[in-house]
Amino acid sequence: MIPHDNTVTYKKQSFLLGRCSLLAIVSRYNQQLVLMLIGREYLIRGAVQGVGFRFFVSRCATNVGVSGSVRNLPDGRVQVIAEGELALISHFEKVMFKGPPKARVENVEVFEMQTITNRKGFSVLD
Repeated sequence: MIPHDNTVTYKKQSFLLGRCSLLAIVSRYNQQLVLMLIGREYLIRGAVQGVGFRFFVSRCATNVGVSGSVRNLPDGRVQVIAEGELALISHFEKVMFKGPPKARVENVEVFEMQTITNRKGFSVLD
């Protein structure tokens, strides 16, 4: 339980890139970052291949601070693996589900997954 005194501080961070923007408030208690890390897999269907969708997702993830990867699947879908703090993942999802201007997202399947704590950065895979 967090006491109601001055031991809790807040740090504001802004992330901006085109259609990707976020104001994140990170709380600290006794100099320990209080975060809820989650991992999710997304299977995205629609006009998402050949329209810059993977690079859009990678750019947004890097800006927001989400790690993972994105790749095209043979059946026309795009697979995204994302890990990060819950608030960052939530914002990332909102932006990703819209996609770049030429993309059209029709359906997104979301699966919870175990996080890999040493994963760094975001990769565009073949």
